[in-house]
Amino acid sequence: MNSSNIKLFYKIKIVARVIHEKILVCIDSLETIDFAVEHGLEICSFSRKELILLHILDKKKVEKEKKLLDATQLKMKNLLNEISIKFNIPINGYVLEGDKYKLSNTIAEKLGVAIILFQMDEHQEMDNKTLKMIHSSRLPYIIIKQKLAERGYKNILFPVDPSVKSKEKVLWAIFFSVHYNSVIHLFFAKHPDKPIDRDLQQNIFYAKKTFESFHVNYRIHELEGSSWDIHDKSLAIARNFDAGLLIMMMTRHYGLFDYILGPYEKKFIKENKNIPVMCINSRDDLYVPCI
Repeated sequence: MNSSNIKLFYKIKIVARVIHEKILVCIDSLETIDFAVEHGLEICSFSRKELILLHILDKKKVEKEKKLLDATQLKMKNLLNEISIKFNIPINGYVLEGDKYKLSNTIAEKLGVAIILFQMDEHQEMDNKTLKMIHSSRLPYIIIKQKLAERGYKNILFPVDPSVKSKEKVLWAIFFSVHYNSVIHLFFAKHPDKPIDRDLQQNIFYAKKTFESFHVNYRIHELEGSSWDIHDKSLAIARNFDAGLLIMMMTRHYGLFDYILGPYEKKFIKENKNIPVMCINSRDDLYVPCI
């Protein structure tokens, strides 16, 4: 790590708060307000959190172009000024040198970030570097491919499968429902000739009970088919609900087919072109919001 990054890390350590009251947006372009920044502004406006923009330059490019770092920092300053004029929210920005796939999570932890927003092209696949970056984070990532929907996060898709780890995303659904008065659409799949799987039934019961304890608005939708394909089934009818966000759990332990074909979330994010996806890891030290 170079000296400028070390100084910035030290500064971040001093100013970071223990509570997670910031939204981090990883941005590749500083020329304009991109889709991910739009989503960050939306979340911060309603939840009253601070917006942090993070732009990481390739170290080799900085070494070749001596003025690149200064020029990029100036662009960041101009973008922050533009946003500050239009939006009444606390905002800050950082320009670093290094590998964005390695630095993003570290910076987010030191800043006390609650959510990380990451923009991808509409038809872009989730490569192994991005997948590894998300898997190593204790904070949720929201993958953005399109501009903010007209109704924002008013409808949240909440697919439920039989996995125990499904329980860990309930509080994040409540977080959005509380701040945006969202309707949580709980989806589960059931074979028409078979009873509901016990684990799936327990997950549905837990989600309903927790939603009701926080007095959030939710609806239950039963679909036909395999409960393990519920994310794809939810995505297929998402437009019917004007969905603003889908919340999913990442694969915790890879099996043989995950190594051969890739985990299901990799294919899912590739095929999903319209709905922001919140990716949550299943881990013991997972950060969950204080609602």
